[in-house]
Amino acid sequence: MMRRMGFYEEWISIIIRCITSVVYTVVINRRHGEEFQPQRGLKQGDPLNPFFTINYISYKGRAAFCDKVGRGNISVSHLFFADDNVLFGKASIEGTNNMKNVIKEYENVSGQLVNFDKSLIYFSGNVGRILGVRISNNPERYLGLPIMVGRRKKHAFVDIKEHFVKLLDNWSVRFLLAGGNEVFLKFVLQAVPIYALQCFKLPISFCQELESIMCKFWWRNSKTNKGIH
Repeated sequence: MMRRMGFYEEWISIIIRCITSVVYTVVINRRHGEEFQPQRGLKQGDPLNPFFTINYISYKGRAAFCDKVGRGNISVSHLFFADDNVLFGKASIEGTNNMKNVIKEYENVSGQLVNFDKSLIYFSGNVGRILGVRISNNPERYLGLPIMVGRRKKHAFVDIKEHFVKLLDNWSVRFLLAGGNEVFLKFVLQAVPIYALQCFKLPISFCQELESIMCKFWWRNSKTNKGIH
């Protein structure tokens, strides 16, 4: 695999020596047992494990499926972040079977299993039935933000507005004095959309709605919960 990916022979030989020269010993009651070599590849937690896993998935991903996206026809087959993976492929029987084979081969090589209960697919219903993954009409969220933002941007960020309302509906907020209201407004409500604003440009009308909610909260009466104006 490393040869096909273009690695030099000297580098490949160094990696092979790192794998084949490893020996282990078991310590029982402070006594070392006989040394033995591993027969099933790298052990879990080995520093080389992430290196081989990423290279293997990258190689198989390019070999199995690779789509062109965007105006520049950029090839994208997968995205990695921590322990989360996003796989892209053609919405066809052949493309689905290729993806399924890649997942199975990854499980065989890495010794890990994909948790399909935490996985979802975004596309045709036929593709979902083949993979055995629940179908989603919405690509849901990733790290708290929408994966895809279409033309209806306000709909994509409706969770921010709902979070605003949820915070204001909290019973403890009703008993805050003027100083507490100011602290709650500046350090709680205004901090809610900051994370989304770092990644997306929110619609002006949506920001005005959030500002309107904060104004109503500030000018309300703490006893009757009615506004001054």
